[in-house]
Amino acid sequence: MQVDYKLTNEQALPIAVQIQRNQILENGLVVSRSDSSPAGLEALAIALGYDKAESVSINGNLSDIGDSLNEIKEVIELIPAFVKAHRMGNWNLG
Repeated sequence: MQVDYKLTNEQALPIAVQIQRNQILENGLVVSRSDSSPAGLEALAIALGYDKAESVSINGNLSDIGDSLNEIKEVIELIPAFVKAHRMGNWNLG
């Protein structure tokens, strides 16, 4: 890219980073043709236990996935308290 367009390192780096970001986003949003090898968000939805759509719209499905991600976030936020309790030998967190 630098040679073809006569760019400096400083000019080429942001472009290369954006290309990489776009490829990551594209790979994450791809819908696979086979359930045996899901890609990106499909794999995440399956891992969250999202099997059959209760919602009939894309927005409804995305909302369901968002709700599941919020539940995971809430559990992750509890991890530091569990680690601290474990280190102190105190499992009474309530």
